[in-house]
Amino acid sequence: MPVQGEWSWIGSSVRGPRHRVEGTANQDAWRVCCRSRFFAAVVCDGLGSRTHSGFGARAACRAVVAAAESWSRAHGASTEALLRLIHAQWTVELGQRSREECATTCLFALFTTDGRGLLGQLGDGLVYLRSHTGGSMVVSRSAPGEFTNETTGLGIATNLSAWSTTELSTLSPGDCLMMATDGVSDDLIEDRRDALLDHAAVRYPPKSGDSGRVLARDLRKWPVIRHTDDKTILFAWHGATGVRS
Repeated sequence: MPVQGEWSWIGSSVRGPRHRVEGTANQDAWRVCCRSRFFAAVVCDGLGSRTHSGFGARAACRAVVAAAESWSRAHGASTEALLRLIHAQWTVELGQRSREECATTCLFALFTTDGRGLLGQLGDGLVYLRSHTGGSMVVSRSAPGEFTNETTGLGIATNLSAWSTTELSTLSPGDCLMMATDGVSDDLIEDRRDALLDHAAVRYPPKSGDSGRVLARDLRKWPVIRHTDDKTILFAWHGATGVRS
């Protein structure tokens, strides 16, 4: 599954109404890294009850990119090895800060030039990949029919079984990815995800210098009544952008 063609992406993260009123910082973070050996996208949501969760979310973004750099060099390295690298690198990034006080969810998508693809999720949020042929996949940490209102994350999870991962065997031009923190994903109607991807390709074209500003404005004007959470969403297209035909 070589990464062929160009990647393009657009993302934004904004403070939710509660943090704007309180004058506190956004606890979400996101990052994209496109290098010769890999493409990585990361979205993290610091747990609001933890003192340094915003720092933890930003550190997790850096940790995933650093882990992806090492993992992409080691052909045949396991998924477990990558997850252990993420946990270890995140701890390094924290310095003297407490892991518990920096707790954060962690969502990522990673594709390498030697044919490996992996979607990973630790905690709440959404990782959604749509094929150019119309198929799709969602990384979910809950079994069908299961409900849970408790999240997990770096700084909380005590073993790798808390992660949900999906290994990919194919990736083609026209495939597209959407990742979001729960401030967005909880409000998305499941059967309208594809419509949102199509809308994003038209409203937030990556080549436009205004797209990031427009996306941030739309997130601040989130139409769901009484929403309070920080909001982060990332769209990425492999090889081509546009509305599905």
